[in-house]
Amino acid sequence: MSDVFKDSAEIRTTTGDLNALPKHEHIPSQVRPISGSNGLFWSFIVYGSQRDMDSEFFYVDITVTKKTMVDVTLFVGPLEPMEHHFSQLIVDGTIPLPARFFTKKLGDNGVIRCEITITTFTKATHFHLEVPTMLDLVKYADHCEKDVEILVGKTLVLKVHRYFLSLISPVFQTYFAHKTKEASTGQINITDFDVDTVKNVFSYCYGTDIGRKNVPEIVNMLRFADKYDIKIITHNLEDCLYEDINSKNFATITQYAYDLDRSYMQHKCAMFYRHNHASLTLTAEFGSLSALIKDKLICRAIHIQSVDILTGMDLDSFW
Repeated sequence: MSDVFKDSAEIRTTTGDLNALPKHEHIPSQVRPISGSNGLFWSFIVYGSQRDMDSEFFYVDITVTKKTMVDVTLFVGPLEPMEHHFSQLIVDGTIPLPARFFTKKLGDNGVIRCEITITTFTKATHFHLEVPTMLDLVKYADHCEKDVEILVGKTLVLKVHRYFLSLISPVFQTYFAHKTKEASTGQINITDFDVDTVKNVFSYCYGTDIGRKNVPEIVNMLRFADKYDIKIITHNLEDCLYEDINSKNFATITQYAYDLDRSYMQHKCAMFYRHNHASLTLTAEFGSLSALIKDKLICRAIHIQSVDILTGMDLDSFW
């Protein structure tokens, strides 16, 4: 059986206040009781830009005092009104919404309003079964030792299961399907990626939370995934680059797009360059791109169809 409750709350703040919010501080909404729910309370919390040192964004956590399913509509404005919808099962009381929001959309009279639909579960005769992750399976696999060492140079980075390697990468699979050095020694030596990238890739594939990563770190993971054909990395992480092109990471993403021949990403970079070339062309980052890549980028930007141009934005309003 389940009961459904609806409520809303809001926080009034400004772009300036959120950008200036000290690290580890937050703005809570009023804690709201849900009438008729037998002791259910909820609230939401806003964290400013200092949560990840990026002055453009803020983040929102939802707290509910019981295990519930929540459907959330978050309104942000009024300077640049927007709304996002989320559905999430809350088990341990608090969850972060899986998105970040631009502080500039608030302006000087900003409102963050959260409309929530809460579904509670009572007297259950059927249960939602949590799906185990790869990390869960490994945690309870004491009978199966990790039998491959991953090294970067002479540094032992971590140990993994060879069948896990075969599962995530056909390249690694070939190491153990034949009489290879890797199969006989139980070691794989990575020579062209740094320790942090290797740790990030394997920890992520095992299901470990590796925290927030910046664009250069994500690009390094994607380059590793390309070399070893780890499709889950490519599938999950390339979208981050599509969604986050800005003046600071433009050259890094463009280099990746052309190195790996990602046509759609090249188009996105060309669109961004077309509308922001004046502020990009004389930067050191743009200058670091090869002449060939710059020529291809500029040619592509020139030939973007007018229908695409109409959807472009300048640097200040790209989001």
